[in-house]
Order: sequence, then structure tokens, then C-alpha cells
Amino acid sequence: MRRYQRWLVTLVDGRGNATAPRLWLATGTVVTIVLVLVAFVPLLALWFRLRFWPAIFCFVPSFVFGCVAGRLEEKGRVSLSAYGVLALIGDALLQFFFAALVVLSRPPGSFLLASLFVLTLAAHGYMLRASPQFPYFFICPLLAVAAALLLDSSRDSITVLAFVVPTGLLLALMTGVIGLREHQDRRERAKLRQAVHYKMLNDKTEEHQKMSRRVMDLLRYNHDAGNTLSTVFVNAQLLAEQATALDQTDGETAELRDKIDRLLEQLGRLKALITQAHRLADEMPSISPAPLLNIAHAVARDCRSLFPAVAIKIHADQMPRELAVRVYDGEAGLRRILENILQNACEGNGTEAASSIRVEIAGSTDRVSFRCVDDGPGFSVVQLATAVAPFQTTKSEGHGLGLFNVRELIQASGGAISLGNQGGGARGAIVDVNLLRARLEDEFDAE
Repeated sequence: MRRYQRWLVTLVDGRGNATAPRLWLATGTVVTIVLVLVAFVPLLALWFRLRFWPAIFCFVPSFVFGCVAGRLEEKGRVSLSAYGVLALIGDALLQFFFAALVVLSRPPGSFLLASLFVLTLAAHGYMLRASPQFPYFFICPLLAVAAALLLDSSRDSITVLAFVVPTGLLLALMTGVIGLREHQDRRERAKLRQAVHYKMLNDKTEEHQKMSRRVMDLLRYNHDAGNTLSTVFVNAQLLAEQATALDQTDGETAELRDKIDRLLEQLGRLKALITQAHRLADEMPSISPAPLLNIAHAVARDCRSLFPAVAIKIHADQMPRELAVRVYDGEAGLRRILENILQNACEGNGTEAASSIRVEIAGSTDRVSFRCVDDGPGFSVVQLATAVAPFQTTKSEGHGLGLFNVRELIQASGGAISLGNQGGGARGAIVDVNLLRARLEDEFDAE
């Protein structure tokens, strides 16, 4: 079951493309025209000797299924788990059609149609990630060929398919491994870009906070520090001009000039400090409110669809439905945080995962806590000691960037995250997230 779930994740990239109704309508038109030409144009008909009406009838199941499944997908009525089943059924029906073309024709045209069947197997192997890790694809061509031989099991048909099927499956395996590797590389590159981005964001936030504290210390002594500094700077410049007009050969005048220059230099540094603080404030990324309960329920619903064997419950007693938190990138940032935490709990350490997850949400006047507790294998001693360091993971297919990205994003938003295990043991992971609660004026500004 978990292998099937991991396979479904690899299909998300191309979800909806292969079952689009418009694509199937265009495909049906092209197939009909090609079959008419092959069956009724004299030279082509002599070459292929294709039985037209049986070929059309073999295409109808694939065409109808593709249109119906595509329509359901467009309306959002197909869950991710069901999408994998539909993809395999649609693939088997389409491969049955191409295998039927081979047995419904005669040499030498059947060899050309057999090459088309091989190319189809290679393309579908890439799309469905055919590999030893995910062997579900290989059921489809075997069923398709068995059904096609029911139409015509002559010696010519068996001979052609005996060569075509192993060749096509080998090519499907090669392209499937390539597609799976590309998918994994793409995901890791995206996580690495996020890690760099959130690390820079966190560093900029810390720099901005330090600068803000310095400016606040200055403003604590003088609310009009900017205007006062400008006045002092102008007066110092006037004093420097007057000193320049004095006798330059006098020793006291030269010493006064040096003191004025040092004063101007120090005032310039102070002015640059305030200018830098304003610039950092202008460049700070936007931290906006996001509805915690709505997004938490949506993410939990998606995880239940992807991991149906895991029971996920959300407890938010006495929390208002409109409860919102302040997060960098608003709803998208909060969704990314919750998805990483819940999916990590569902996946576990790669060999063992949780069967139940409890999400506890509580809040005060200015903070909101989000606690995820599961009954999985828990965090390792290394993970707890390194405090969410990058490139450290127990999963064979991961690079340990998920929780690292979450930590950087939470810290950049002014929050905190901590990891632990239930009872201090090595089982049952606990992830505690603390975020700033959005004020009413923040929610009003966001609207």
C-alpha cells in the first residue's frame, strides 16, 4: 500500500494532462481519419489489410473512458488514490487498441503498426514511471495483448507480438526509470531552492530585527531623532565652512578643523545607519495572515486521500473558525508548513510510518500553537541532537530538506519549532510549532 502511495506522488506532476476531454476528442478525430486512410485508400489498404470496423470498435472503449475520466478529473471528483487506478485502466485500454491494430492487420503493414505499439509502451512507461520499484504499469500491456489475441490468435499475430511485447516492455522500463529519476531530481532541486531561499529570508529577518532594535534604542531617547540628526549635520557643515574661512596656518584652527571632520564622519555613519534601517524595512518580505483551521483541515483532507491507511484527527476546541496566524507568503507559506509536517508523519522513516496522527491547535491572545503527535517510529537521536539540520534523513529517497525548509520559514515568520518523542523515548514523534496570532487589523488589511 505504501509503495502504491509513493507511486501516486510521482504521478502528481502530470495529473490531468493525459485524461483531458479535449485531448481525447482530438485523438479520436485523428485516429478515425488514419484508420479510414489505412483501410480504404487502395495502396495503403493493400499494404496493411486492416479490418476497419473491428479496429474502430476496439478504440471506442478507450475513447469513452478517456472522455468520462477526463471530465471527472476536471470537476475535481477524482481523488489521488482513484486517479492511479484510472490511469492504469486508461493505459490498458489504449494499449489494447494498439495491440488490436497489430492482430487485425497483416504483414508487412502489421510490422509498422507493431512499431507504433512499441513507441506507445515506451511513452506510457515514462508517464507511469514503470520501474522495478513501481511495477504496476507492466500489468497493462500483458492484459492488453491477451485481450487482443482473443480477436485473432493466428501464427502471424503471435509471431509479431512475441517480438514486440518484450521489446516494448524493455523500452518502457528504461524510459520509466528515466522518468522516475527526473521526478526525484526535480523535487530535490525544488526543495534545495526553497532551502536557500528560506535561509536567506531568515537571515534577512534577523538582520532587520537587529537593525530595528538599534533604531528603537535611538528613538527611545529622542522621538524626533531623524530631524535632530539632520539639523546637527547641517550645523556641523556650516561650522566646517566657517573653519575653512579662518587662518589655516594657525595650529588651533587646524585642530578645530580635524575635530569637525571627525564629527561629520560620525554623523554620516549615524545617518547611514538610519537610512539602512529604512531600506531594510522597505525590503522586508510580506508577512500576512492565513486562516489556520481552514488550511489545516484542507491539508489533512489531502493527506487522507494520499495515505488512506493513516487516521488524521484535528482537535481545536474553543478555537474560532476565523483563527489566523502571521506567516511569510500567507496561505501558501502556511500550507507548505502543514503539508511537510503531516506528510513526514505519514511517511515515517521510510520503512515504518504512523497509523494515526493527532493535531492539537491552541491559542492565546498573541500566539497560536500547532502540535502534531503521531504513533510512528519517532525521531532518531541524531535528528533530535542536530535540531533540524539539512541533508540528514532516515529516508533512502530523501535529502532531509523538508523540515529544514519548514524551520527556516517558521523562524522567518517570527515563530518557533521544536521536535521530540512521546515520553522521551524513541517512538511517537511530536512536532510543536508556535506562530504569531494575526490581529484584527491585520485580517482587515489582508481583505
